[in-house]
Order: sequence, then C-alpha cells, then structure tokens
Amino acid sequence: MKMMEPCLLTGPFDWSPDFLPRAEFDARLARARGVMRDMNVGKLVVHGNVFDHGALAWLTGFTPKLGPAFALVPLEGPMRIVFSGGPGMKPSAERLTFVEDIAAFRGVAADIGPGIGDARTGLCEGAAMAFAPWSALDALAAGKGGLVAMDAAIDALGRSKTPVERKATGQAIEILEATSRVLVHVLKELGRRGAILAAEAAAFSFGAQDARLRMSIRPLGPPAPLASDDEKTREPRNVAIAIRFRGYWAAGHFVAGEIAPDLARNARGALEGALARTRPGARARDVCAAGGGVTLGGHGVGLRPEEAPFLDATETLAEGDVFSLVATIDAGENKTAAWSVLALVEQDGARVLWAAPGLDIPVPRD
Repeated sequence: MKMMEPCLLTGPFDWSPDFLPRAEFDARLARARGVMRDMNVGKLVVHGNVFDHGALAWLTGFTPKLGPAFALVPLEGPMRIVFSGGPGMKPSAERLTFVEDIAAFRGVAADIGPGIGDARTGLCEGAAMAFAPWSALDALAAGKGGLVAMDAAIDALGRSKTPVERKATGQAIEILEATSRVLVHVLKELGRRGAILAAEAAAFSFGAQDARLRMSIRPLGPPAPLASDDEKTREPRNVAIAIRFRGYWAAGHFVAGEIAPDLARNARGALEGALARTRPGARARDVCAAGGGVTLGGHGVGLRPEEAPFLDATETLAEGDVFSLVATIDAGENKTAAWSVLALVEQDGARVLWAAPGLDIPVPRD
C-alpha cells in the first residue's frame, strides 16, 4: 500500500558519484569551513532526521532513513557520520554517502563529546533534535562557549544552485510535469482517490524518489490527503504535488477540472507580473506585491521542499535561487483557486522552469 506520509524513507537514496560528484561536496565543505573560521567555531555538528536533513544531505549526501544521524565536521581532517541503527546496518549506511568514517550512533557523550575538545561547537538543525540528545550536547558545550547556531550561515551557502543541482531539480520538474498531466487526465474517470493513486504510481514509474500529492475534497477547497472520496466529477479541485529526485524537490499547485477561464487569466497576469519583478537583489515583498483579488506567496525549493527565499518577506533574491511562486485567487463562497510556477533567478531576471497546467505560461527549453 502506498503511504501518503511515509514514516520511513524507502526510495533510492544511495549516493551516486556519477550524478553528484565528490568535487561538488569538497567545494561545499571548503565553504562551510570558511564560515566556521569566520564564526570562530572549531567543530560543527550537523543533525538530521527522516524529515529534516537538508544541511546533512548538502554536506555529506547522507539521508537518515531510520532515525537521527549526525555529521561531525572538524576544521581540518575527514568528517565523521554516526547513524541510528545497529553496527550490522553499516554496509547499507555506507552506500548513502562518500564519507568513509561512518558508525552506528552510541550516544552524544560517546560519539560527539570526544571530538569537541576545547573549541566552540557549531550546530545545524538543532531545532529538529529530540530534547535528550540536544540537552546532552548543550551540556558538553556549555563550558566551551556554548552551542553556536549555524543554520542561517550554512543554509545561505546552499541557496545558489550549481549546475549539478539544477540538473537534479530539472529532472524532478520533468516528473512533476508528467505526474500533473496524468492526474488531470484521469480525474473525471477515476474520481479524487483513484486519480491521486494513479498519479502517485505514475510519479514513481517516472523515477521519483518521493511523491506527495494533495487534492481538495470539495470544489476549490484546501488540498487534503488521500480519503475515500471516489466521486467522478468535472468540478474544479485544487491540487498540490511535491516530487523529490536525487534529494532535490520540485513542487506545484494547480486546478484540475473545469473552472471559469477568467480565474486562470488573473492568476497568470499576477504571476507574470511577479516574474517581471524578479531579479537578483529584489525584495521578496516587492516580488509578491499583487492586487485585484490575487494573493502571491512563494518559497524556495532545493534539498528541502521549502527554503529561502520568501520564507521572510524582508529577504532579497539571489542569483541561482530556485523558487515556487503561488497565486491564490478568491473564488467566492469560501472557495479559492491556486496556480504556481517554478523559476530560477538569473542575472537578468527570472527563467520559468515549470508552469501549472492551464496557465499557458511558456516554459523555455534548453
């Protein structure tokens, strides 16, 4: 049975040097160590779990499948990874990363404490840690300047996507496009539940690592997870789809079913206006300025389904940002309709990477 919210990651997460070469990670590590020196940090602890592991994957390629994992990053010398599970799982864990020093996690004192030494300790993804390991780590670092939160500094390094990352995102987008078209095509024959299952199966057949789909139960209501509704209908439903490929996400919103053409035209106009305002240095609040019953919002996509820019309206866009921009329109009677685009910030503006079905926004191809 397919699970809409899997508690365990079951897709193909092994590291492939042919797709994400070691040189990519060497460059990331060098930049991270530069930030550590700037912040007077001698050791960086990067936490990750099944749901929150963007920084861990960015630095090491490792994706925790069972429970928390930690990367221990010194200023010099090799990194180390400790993972949840027994020693017998080491061969499986080794396939997830290029890091050679990898072992089953015994505890904070045993595995993290000895490497801290007298240096200040930086921490990434501390907010996602369970209380017991966080408090143990905090106690270890208390006499050495305390824990230094480095989430913002490390996340900023990964905002601008490299050609390798854009390739992974591009393949996620191709799967998003194909999956969206399958769902639109089968909705009127299969109903909501059948369409979601058919689209999910299609996504995995197209090579998705992870696929998450939502469709509104009532016409133009909020997207919701799988339910027993099998009504065959042409009434419009809001759809949200997120696809992951090689760790990188692509996400989209659109309306499936018959809908008043003027709603899609208004969404298109608002999105085209926002794209015209998109350029390096533009403020998120200015890009998302809209009117005429249209609300604009957005978020970046990468190793997390939601990241900078747009998480804070005061943020500015940077060249290399990949982001989702969503136009939501009041359709009356407690109904809304939402469409989105995915775009890349380039030196001279925005390049559209994907546009929702029904928007008729052209997507340039390489």
